[in-house]
Amino acid sequence: MKRVVNKLENSKFEVLCTIEEKDWKALQEKAFRALAKNVSAKGFRKGHVPVEMARKLVSQGDIINKAVNIIT
Repeated sequence: MKRVVNKLENSKFEVLCTIEEKDWKALQEKAFRALAKNVSAKGFRKGHVPVEMARKLVSQGDIINKAVNIIT
């Protein structure tokens, strides 16, 4: 992974990260697993929802957000 930090005006920064596709996919899967532990659905205990059902209940935006937070 490659990171570049650019200082902007008014005490702002821009951070650019480059990551390999296979590493990004692995991070997304790790993020999904972490989020799936908190999924609840009718008929299942919290965290015990089948993977296929959890994939429908967890948004892609949440997965990406969690993956980005794992990187940093």
